[in-house]
Amino acid sequence: MKRNYVIFLAIFMILGISTSSNAMSFTSGSFDFGGIGFGKYSVQAYPSNFIFDENGSSGPLDFFKVTLDSLAAGIGKATASIRLSNGSSFNEEGGYWGLHFGRTTLGSISWGNPQRIAYNGGSLELDLFDVKNFRAGAFTIRGTIKNIQNPISVPDPGAMLSLGMVLLGLVAVSRKRFNKRT
Repeated sequence: MKRNYVIFLAIFMILGISTSSNAMSFTSGSFDFGGIGFGKYSVQAYPSNFIFDENGSSGPLDFFKVTLDSLAAGIGKATASIRLSNGSSFNEEGGYWGLHFGRTTLGSISWGNPQRIAYNGGSLELDLFDVKNFRAGAFTIRGTIKNIQNPISVPDPGAMLSLGMVLLGLVAVSRKRFNKRT
């Protein structure tokens, strides 16, 4: 029975079957300008999947594409809300100023400190990148998501294959010795 268990474990490791998941998705969100201004803009969210790497971070990720109409200007507060597939959401605020007239666009968004939310016994941190210069009336809100207190480590497939092969070798040697004795 013990031998069958070791063989099953070795095959399990060789195939790299894992019961834990390290993927999550950004399902929806909103972006808004507040303050003094005029003109219209449209926002397109980029729902996407992301996977934490061995360092516990994912990114850079595209969250929103913001397109300004032909004439827009403003100064005030920018707000981004990002909802994750586990039901958690980030809400980040920053200051902005902008002027868009025809093909001329000037402006920037400066976000505050990274935002944290509790997740799976640890916490996730959203860090949106500042937008220095709006280009051609459209820009993308990008950032990273880091797994701060509970990084998910993904075993190297080569190491798992090696470990599985070693276990199979040990089983083969022990079977050979056991068969010689009987």
